[in-house]
Amino acid sequence: MTQIFEPHNSSFGDQWATVNCLLHMSLMRGEPVHLHHRSPEMGELHAEIVSVLDSPGRLVLTPQPFNAKIDGYSIWSTPYFPTRRRWNFADTHGPLVVQVDGVSVAEQKNPSEAELVRLADVLRELVPDREIVLLGKHLGVSACVELAASAFCFLGVCSGISHLCHSVGVPLFLLEYQLHVVTCHRGKEYRACRGALDFREKLFRWINYLRDIGHPDAV
Repeated sequence: MTQIFEPHNSSFGDQWATVNCLLHMSLMRGEPVHLHHRSPEMGELHAEIVSVLDSPGRLVLTPQPFNAKIDGYSIWSTPYFPTRRRWNFADTHGPLVVQVDGVSVAEQKNPSEAELVRLADVLRELVPDREIVLLGKHLGVSACVELAASAFCFLGVCSGISHLCHSVGVPLFLLEYQLHVVTCHRGKEYRACRGALDFREKLFRWINYLRDIGHPDAV
């Protein structure tokens, strides 16, 4: 009987990690892996994720009922494939991309209203002329990849968009509040920031590094 896997949970981050995990599984098995989608909308999301990832693995997307599940620990431990459109260190002229409204356990991971004001003050101070663009589902997967690929950096919380940006390769500044980023980013590269003041210090170091090496996009 063909194994048809069920996505792990329903958030965008879970779908991103699930697709990556099953593409790796396909490579190890040397054959396509089947992924059930619970709705046409989820099927479209899976197809768009597959389309932006640079992977030789093969997924068969199907509405047929699942008969196999994926362990959540496994999907978060799986390396991400890079996206076809990738961040280039020499090309950071685009916006500073942001996403600070994670859906899952929002009360633990997202900044408060006061903290949002402090973060805005940091950005006005250190990158006053840099465009700020909010990433999210309102843009779609492909558009988020394109924006992140030429971005100066990403500021956000541990969410599906942060996983997408990790695959693009843009520098990640991930905010930590009650939920530690390490719970969902095991083995993945990022700069953990304990609030706005810690983010200010780490962004300041990043900007100074770019200036020191003569990077053309240093602010």
